[in-house]
Amino acid sequence: MKMKDSETIDEYYTKVRELVNQLKAYGEDIPEKRVVEKLLISVTEKYDPIVTTIEETKDITTLTVTELVGSLEAYEKRRSRREENSLENAFQSKLNMRSQNSNRKEENFKRTMGDKKKQNKGTYVPCRICKRTNHLEKDCYFRGKPQCRIARDLDMWKKIVG
Repeated sequence: MKMKDSETIDEYYTKVRELVNQLKAYGEDIPEKRVVEKLLISVTEKYDPIVTTIEETKDITTLTVTELVGSLEAYEKRRSRREENSLENAFQSKLNMRSQNSNRKEENFKRTMGDKKKQNKGTYVPCRICKRTNHLEKDCYFRGKPQCRIARDLDMWKKIVG
């Protein structure tokens, strides 16, 4: 019997314990050492680091099933917390990227609009009132206001001569 990738230690140990109890019911004596070895051998790859640590640092012959399952569950919880944190960090990173992209788009929009305004500056036909090219005659500040007669006459002179 092997542990499935989708199973937790608690779920797998429950299956192993039920199997051991059935074997004991049939009269077979299974020492705790054998159950410990079976658990260490049959857990999935993701438990390899903790299994190696337990095999290297603890005496397997005196290790109880309760101690082993406790160590494996603690490892499982620590690992799931890390995965949750990495998922949260990934989600936060994605949100930050979206925010940065949104800011970039806004900056690009402002920059391109500013460029368009600069391109359009001076593209109007010269105003007949003040001769500037940054507005229409109907929007002229000087419209309806008295102008200097000499400047107006000089303009007329330029038109006649020029």
